[in-house]
Amino acid sequence: MAIETKQIPVEFAYAETRQQWLLAFTVPADCTALELARLAVASIAHQAQSLPPEPWQLGLFSKLIAHDKPLQPGDRIELYRPLRIDPKQSRRNRAKASGRP
Repeated sequence: MAIETKQIPVEFAYAETRQQWLLAFTVPADCTALELARLAVASIAHQAQSLPPEPWQLGLFSKLIAHDKPLQPGDRIELYRPLRIDPKQSRRNRAKASGRP
């Protein structure tokens, strides 16, 4: 007799400049954020242009989380890309280009 493992619905989100992915998964209840990320990345790797290498920064509804965080039903795990430029430096550059001090 097979033992049934409880399954939970979760989502995974990743965005590039021109394309975004929001994938729905049903995973075992003991699945972690990193396990979901690896599963999702494997399913979009052939389409994505700029997947960052591991170790990844992962979030849950815009808040950074640990890779070993157990998932709850309805969680949306997000994979973040590294910033190309510091936001403060970007503001300084725009101000300088506009002639403001």
